[in-house]
Order: sequence, then C-alpha cells, then structure tokens
Amino acid sequence: MPEPDGQMPDGTPAYTPVGFRKVQEWQKRQTKNEVMAAVKEQYGWVDEAKKAHDTRQAEIPRVRSQIADARKNWEDFEPNVDAILAELQADSQAAERAGREPQLTLHDAYRIVIGRVRKAERDKHAKELETLKTDRNKMREDVLKELNQRPHSTATVPTTPVARTDAADDNAKDTKDLIRDSIARLRSNG
Repeated sequence: MPEPDGQMPDGTPAYTPVGFRKVQEWQKRQTKNEVMAAVKEQYGWVDEAKKAHDTRQAEIPRVRSQIADARKNWEDFEPNVDAILAELQADSQAAERAGREPQLTLHDAYRIVIGRVRKAERDKHAKELETLKTDRNKMREDVLKELNQRPHSTATVPTTPVARTDAADDNAKDTKDLIRDSIARLRSNG
C-alpha cells in the first residue's frame, strides 16, 4: 500500500488527491489478484483440461501416421483394428479416472490384442486336434469291429511253391499228368 504523501495542518500524515488515487489503484490490483486467485482455485481445472486437450490435438497427426504405418506393415492389424483402438480407449479412460497419463502405446495395444487372438486360435486348434484324435480312435474301433464281424476263410495257402511250366508243355499234357507232376515235386521237397 502506498505511504501517505502529505500532511494535515497538525502534522498527521495524510494522502493528497494524487496519493489517494494511488491507494485506490493499489486496492483495485489487490482485489483483482484476490478474485483471480479464487477463480483459479475453483476453475483451474479448466486450464489444465484445455492444456491436455491441446496436447492431444497436437498428437493427432503423429498418431494417424502411426496407424497408417501399422495398417500397411503390422501383421493382422487391419482385421483387429477395432479391438486395438478399444484397448487404447480403455487405457485412456482408466488413466483419466486415476488422474495420470495413459500408459499404452499403439504397439502395446496391438501386442495385447494379437496375443489374445493367437491364444484363441491355439485353443481352437488344440480343441480341433483333440476332436480329430477322438474321431480317429472311434473310426479305428468301428473298422476293427466291422472286420471282426465278417466271416473268416478257413482255406489254407500252400506253403511250398508250385513250379511253373511252359505253356507249350501245359497244352501237351492232360490234367492227370499235371497233377502227378505237382505231387512228385511236393514229395521231393518235403
């Protein structure tokens, strides 16, 4: 506060009209500072929210560039883009509730989603393989059962080889001669 710049006739310090204006200006500044401090205390979050919004807006071109690169170069990104963006959105919402910055990058969200997709595929293939094993065993049982139900032949196959004769000799001999020759060969071998 400005000091008095004049004196009363009895010597008491006092303000001249110029000094009084200086006091009023000082009081205006004080009041303004107090009001601004109260406003900032109550509505300071608006400034912080605007700064955060401006920061996000400045990041949009970089993020769009990353997404375009990912769509071209990352395996299975495109079919899972909605799940990946949902993962990022969930992280952003959790961060906002906790009053912190989001933790996941685009690549982190991609790895999380693709990991879940790959696990689901592995589980599906394991289930299909188990079904195939069960089906194979069932099929094997059915074939064996069918084979065991068929009638079995009681005929035996000769264990000694039958010697082949020329076709010209076969035509010249009659059936009795062929039988005699075969019997003689069987006796000589056995």
